[in-house]
Amino acid sequence: MGGLVVKPWAWFSGALPQVVQLSLSLPHMPSGLQGKRLLFVTDLHYGPWLGDAPMSRIVDEMLEQSPDLILLGGDLAEGIRAQERFCKRHLPRLRTPMGVFCVPGNNDCEAVQGDYRLWERMVGDAGAVLLLNRRVYLRVQGGRLAISGLDESKYGRPDCRVVRQTVEPSDVHLVLTHSPWALALVMDPAYRVDMALCGHTHGGQIALGGACALAMGYYRAGDRPYFYLSGDHMTRGTRVLVSNGIGCSLLPVRVGAPPQIHVITLSRV
Repeated sequence: MGGLVVKPWAWFSGALPQVVQLSLSLPHMPSGLQGKRLLFVTDLHYGPWLGDAPMSRIVDEMLEQSPDLILLGGDLAEGIRAQERFCKRHLPRLRTPMGVFCVPGNNDCEAVQGDYRLWERMVGDAGAVLLLNRRVYLRVQGGRLAISGLDESKYGRPDCRVVRQTVEPSDVHLVLTHSPWALALVMDPAYRVDMALCGHTHGGQIALGGACALAMGYYRAGDRPYFYLSGDHMTRGTRVLVSNGIGCSLLPVRVGAPPQIHVITLSRV
């Protein structure tokens, strides 16, 4: 174990999340989306282990990327009081030209005891749009960006009909959900999805080589279609991004699974 340093991330060490730069290049990319920057963040777990000071630094880092659109993959905060503080202190700072959209995670569902109308009001008052088994279309020159948001899969019911709605040839179709497990429940290669974005796994959180000392109760990569512990993958014609997220569960430590912010630049092939 020589040379292995086990240290907590951001809120103890002062380290900021890694900014991972990706590109999504498609032959049908509308001209109005070319060059746009989508920022994806998930699993913030704001609360006892991630307080206001580090959260403010993370928001600063997000805004420094000059995103045109922000997508939030759920598990924003721990418990109802932290949810309320996050929606009052930090979420309102996230403003982009194309908006801020979010889906629920299992922690969000627990915090509001399944009352998504309450959570929708909370995030809505802070300027974000909840996509709960719902698709939204953002019209741009030459086409549309279609974002299909799914319910989380631990307590909720991801609805396959949202993903399988018709998309036009010029549409760019993204699926936003908390866990890759939801993708295994709803995805069908017969229906085009250009990219699916999710988190929940924390990248294993404590990942030593190929082993996860803190397994987090997640399936091994390959156990289910579309399921990966972390990373950017192509599966059954769909690009699947599984982010390590930002925060922690069970223990306030990450090893081998650094917190991540993803910035995805759109372009035409």
